[in-house]
Amino acid sequence: MQRATKIITSLIGILAIFVIAVIVYLTVFVNPNDFKPLIVQKVNEQTGRTLALNGDIKWTFFPWVGLQVNDVSLSNAEGFGNQPFVQIQHANMIIKLIPLLNKNIQVAKLELDGLQLNLMKNAQGKTNWQDLMAVSQAKANEPATTKTDPTDKKSNNYKFEVSGVNVSNGKINWQDLQNKQSYSLNNIEMHSGKVNLADNFPLSLTFDIASNQPGLNGNFSLDSKINFQKETLDISKLKATVANMQLQGKLQGNKFMSNPEFNGQLELNNFDLKKLLAALGKPLSTRQDPNALSNISATMQIKASKNDIKLSNIKAKLDSTNIVGNLAVTDLSKKAINFDFNVDQINVDNYMAATKTASIGDFFINTAYADIAPANDTLLPVDMLRDLNMQGRLQIGKLHMSKLDATDASMQLKAQNGLINLNPITAKLYQGTYNGNVSINVRGNIPQFITDTQLSGIQLEPLMNDMAHITKLQMTGVGNINAHITTQGNTQPAVINNLNGQGKFALNNGVLKGINLQHWIAVGKALLQQKAPPSATGPNQTDFGNMTGTFVINNGILRNNDLSMRAPTFRATGSGIINLVNQTLDYTFVLQLLRSSGELEGNQIPLRITGGFSSPSVQPELQAIIKNQIKQRVQERVEERFGPGAGKAIGNILQQFSR
Repeated sequence: MQRATKIITSLIGILAIFVIAVIVYLTVFVNPNDFKPLIVQKVNEQTGRTLALNGDIKWTFFPWVGLQVNDVSLSNAEGFGNQPFVQIQHANMIIKLIPLLNKNIQVAKLELDGLQLNLMKNAQGKTNWQDLMAVSQAKANEPATTKTDPTDKKSNNYKFEVSGVNVSNGKINWQDLQNKQSYSLNNIEMHSGKVNLADNFPLSLTFDIASNQPGLNGNFSLDSKINFQKETLDISKLKATVANMQLQGKLQGNKFMSNPEFNGQLELNNFDLKKLLAALGKPLSTRQDPNALSNISATMQIKASKNDIKLSNIKAKLDSTNIVGNLAVTDLSKKAINFDFNVDQINVDNYMAATKTASIGDFFINTAYADIAPANDTLLPVDMLRDLNMQGRLQIGKLHMSKLDATDASMQLKAQNGLINLNPITAKLYQGTYNGNVSINVRGNIPQFITDTQLSGIQLEPLMNDMAHITKLQMTGVGNINAHITTQGNTQPAVINNLNGQGKFALNNGVLKGINLQHWIAVGKALLQQKAPPSATGPNQTDFGNMTGTFVINNGILRNNDLSMRAPTFRATGSGIINLVNQTLDYTFVLQLLRSSGELEGNQIPLRITGGFSSPSVQPELQAIIKNQIKQRVQERVEERFGPGAGKAIGNILQQFSR
């Protein structure tokens, strides 16, 4: 035992003498600064760049042999200014000496302090690292001049590992002169455990991020495990914060160097979108509901490769709205997006600008765009929509929009090459159904719209109640409406001014509230008899059995010439215009009482309705009444002289001349 102890003691002494001898040799005989010109020359030969070693290269000996270098920089590519491509304030690499004897390169510690990388793209789209990539590719394509024998132990038995890598006070700047954007990653801190190409090793990373377009500030952190040999990555703690928005989750990656694939879970913590946009320098105007957009959160599964990204099992909350579904970028190069979402309920009006005012044009515009902008503001982001490559399905359990209510709403969307189709769009509303489609063409500078609408079995009373902000006229009954409408423009006035199309309507078992046509018939009869008009009695409304007609829209002016109304005590026809541009109407009803026998009385009572939608004016057409009275008297005299039927023929002739 004593002999063994002496042997061990002797070996330790010999080892200590060897280490001291190496240190003395390196200190006395080897000056690392003598290698500066050679290092600079080799870097220039390999990269075409200039390496500047401004500080001294120093030996370090405790606890192991190492090198320390200060103030290092690599020049930028030609044409990108005098700012260095990369700078390092301090670099320190310590190598374990004894393992070298066994061909085992063990870096005890690699430290980089004050690393700054400056990346740029010029106005022509060229980056300041393209030359380095070209050199690297050229080297890779060079034919091998020597062959390595895989059985050669001298060339094949070296092992490499790093006990730890520390990067502190790091910074990466990105400047895009072509798109006038700049980003910077600041306060980069990276720490790893034992790095070895065959086994897992831990890595933690944190940095702050700042950009000018969009203006944002945030931070990012992760804890992970990496295996280079197996190309696996396990991020157990991922956390990113931008202003008041925080994202966290975990990811697993495979083949991250050759053919990357990632999957994991992400969670977007509850945040206020208005505060986020304000922090990004894009403040949002006040919404109709001041609390809108203040409660947003989401969870999802993510799966990604170099070609696609899939977000599945999405569960999101938008204020009181719950959203579930899936979203996928199926082709990153083509920005192709697929989606499938189900929404339990949403009040779209809450998210419209508080300054928005409703108009008759809302029906046509809201089909394509939910938030009507002020008159001179553009409605659609044409450039963005032109590049849209998207298809999918959206279902909404309960929908409230422009003061109208619907249930079981469904929409299929396909957008590609500047053509956006919403087809079909279906919904249940007011105890009836809506079926339609919308096409938006943004291939040119001015958006073009085509809509087809079919409303069946609609209960008019709740519909008109919800439209009370547009007109005081109210109606009950059941309605069926078909319409084909086209328009173009990118402001609200332009869209309404360019409305064109045609349609038809049929209303049954209805009551027209706000106008008592029966009363106006009595007024007309009194005028014919040169009597004082009677006072209005009874409810201010008109009961009718059915009302039918067709219409044509030309540049925002709706015309109807064939309205027919059948009421219990009278018949009516109508014609005129409804001006959707300035929200006025000029319409004439021609009324005739029914005799007890069911035949029409001879006297016709023309009634003209004019003015704005909100408060129309109703007046009898005195001149027409007088003409009709003259016509009636002529008919009576002719029939007395020439017999029945002759008076009607003469009356029709007189009517032609009176036009």
